[in-house]
Amino acid sequence: MNKNIEKILFKVTGDLVYDKKVLERIFEETMYNYRIVEIVHGCGTQISEALNKANINFEYVNGIRKTTPGGLKIAFKVSDSIRSYLEQQFMGKVKVYSPLTMQGNEIINTNSDEIVKKICHQYDKIYVCTKNGRDKRELSKLPNLEVLYFE
Repeated sequence: MNKNIEKILFKVTGDLVYDKKVLERIFEETMYNYRIVEIVHGCGTQISEALNKANINFEYVNGIRKTTPGGLKIAFKVSDSIRSYLEQQFMGKVKVYSPLTMQGNEIINTNSDEIVKKICHQYDKIYVCTKNGRDKRELSKLPNLEVLYFE
């Protein structure tokens, strides 16, 4: 890859995926021709709301939501909806990674922070967009990472 191209990753918590200030901040980075911008989004709040609305139980085991097969299908639809929304907002200029993906016929559920940890070495800068007061100490140990707090 050309040394002049800078790769930037934004990790956006589920609570902020629709926040205009966050989207504007990401859009600013896409304005430069020498930058590749990618997003890993969260969706925990939206999934919890959808599962509660459907009266489907869930629990967390090591930071991963565990639920029924039907609950997992709902979670995938929520995650995919957020991914599609973000792709539309940036008109294909930004690659978006979702925490829930399909591998064959199986839905794979991964914590979005874990995705960032696995791929962080590929980026020159990483921005974690989260709400004020959230503890992101574990991620803040990664190289070239800055936590951006929003209301």
